[in-house]
Amino acid sequence: MPSHARSALLIALAALLCAAAPAAADTPVGASAKGTPVVADSGYAAWRGDDGRLVVRAGGGGARTTSLRPPASAVFDVGARRGGGGAQVAWTESCSTRSHACAVRSALLRGSGTLTASVVAHIPYHGGGSPALAVEGSRLAYTLRDGSCDVPYVRTSPGGSSRRLDRGHCARISQLDLTSTWVGVLAHPPVTYGSGATEARVVPVGGGASRTLQREAQGEESNFIGSIAFDGSYLYTSRAGIRQANVFTRWNPSTRSRSDARAFVDLQGAFSRDRGRMYYAQAEGQEGTGSCPCVVVGGDDPWAVATRLLIPALALDVTPQPVFVDSDPSAVVALTRQAVTRTALSGAPAPVPGVPVELLAATAGGTSDPVPTPAPTGAVATTGADGTATIPIPGSPVPRRFLAATTQAASTGAAIPTADATYVQTYVHVTASATRQADGRLQVTGTIAPAQPGRKVRLDRDLGRICDGGASTTGALTPPNQIGVPVGCFDRYTQDPVTTAAVSADGTSYTLVAPASAPAGTYSVSLDSPRGAPVYAGQTAGFAAP
Repeated sequence: MPSHARSALLIALAALLCAAAPAAADTPVGASAKGTPVVADSGYAAWRGDDGRLVVRAGGGGARTTSLRPPASAVFDVGARRGGGGAQVAWTESCSTRSHACAVRSALLRGSGTLTASVVAHIPYHGGGSPALAVEGSRLAYTLRDGSCDVPYVRTSPGGSSRRLDRGHCARISQLDLTSTWVGVLAHPPVTYGSGATEARVVPVGGGASRTLQREAQGEESNFIGSIAFDGSYLYTSRAGIRQANVFTRWNPSTRSRSDARAFVDLQGAFSRDRGRMYYAQAEGQEGTGSCPCVVVGGDDPWAVATRLLIPALALDVTPQPVFVDSDPSAVVALTRQAVTRTALSGAPAPVPGVPVELLAATAGGTSDPVPTPAPTGAVATTGADGTATIPIPGSPVPRRFLAATTQAASTGAAIPTADATYVQTYVHVTASATRQADGRLQVTGTIAPAQPGRKVRLDRDLGRICDGGASTTGALTPPNQIGVPVGCFDRYTQDPVTTAAVSADGTSYTLVAPASAPAGTYSVSLDSPRGAPVYAGQTAGFAAP
């Protein structure tokens, strides 16, 4: 089994920011459910927290959970305050095909205090789910379902007339953004094959031709535009997916010129930008099952700084390897921070010292059970000058264990988990001695400690060493038959055993006899891995046979 079992570490990330970020550094600021949008404007950012309430961040200050709880399906937006001097958050609710209307609620954002929302407008509604909405001062942009199409409209609130935009395009619209000049549209037009497409469009506020700036088609290797956001005179998009994904793009709507900046993290789709600060949802353990924990980040402008820092990344290794039942293994965690430019990594990751890190652990049940979610152990250590901390693994040895780690939120603004759960397999000691009998058969005998009655052993032959100068085994599980193998190399053994046998009745020894056709060379003996309850693995180092 691979050393790192991909799993969604369902870690509750704190929605708090204890201090402003240092210059030119991304900082985790809170938790966001998978797929939840993050919107920003006029010095404020907002996203939906794990309990459905809106979390608001004012400038570079702390993230604060408000009392506002828009409907789960509602699209919300942050824009300039009516009359200027601040920001507001707006959303639709009480949408009814009977009354053919939705209520638009708005709340003025403040750096502190309880926020209250009031109805500021009613917009038409023809069904099709919650309409997309954008707000900027007294101007509203919204969508109205027309048959199978969503059509954007603009109106001035209160009491202004509505103007229909983007004629001739039929698509589902999931997001709008608004400036005094343009309406930005995130559209999902129908396609004749594949799983869909996403398009970033702009339409003049006063009406006119729609411009499609970016299109991402989805198929076997899907890409998608996660979100759009206006900042100043530019439209920004985030592209996630599989192929050439994780890219921020800046568009000039007038000239259609573009400039890309790689994210260097796994984007989850949610993205916004305001006053040069980037906000996005960064996936952790994204290939696991269940919900995906995402870190909402306020990052620096890749178009304004030559080099920026990503949020710290936490990795975990186990030493010594292999792990035996009578050894005293420890988890070694490393917290590093990578500097990047718009197009490339900048140097090696730098260590992050002085951060408390807690070890998480879980014991596997049956071998066919799903990967368990590691839970806090209470074992904590602080990273040193080299960014690493060694944490002794608490508790008695077990055959199968999964480990993870997380920083403490008070030190990094929000808890930063390892992206994977590290699988730790514990071995019993198995020895081997090989002799060639008079009839040419190969006999291998050995001992097993502690005893493993009822088990079987198998004999495998080394087929040769494979080396790749670019490969790294850092953080990888080291089985006993790989002891002494150089970094970047792997000794390949037979998949079908040369021979098998049952261990002795007391489980402390074994005897294997291979046919005379078994050639001289390097061999390894290992215990079987029966289905059902977990058992200790056992394996010898590679040994020479005459």
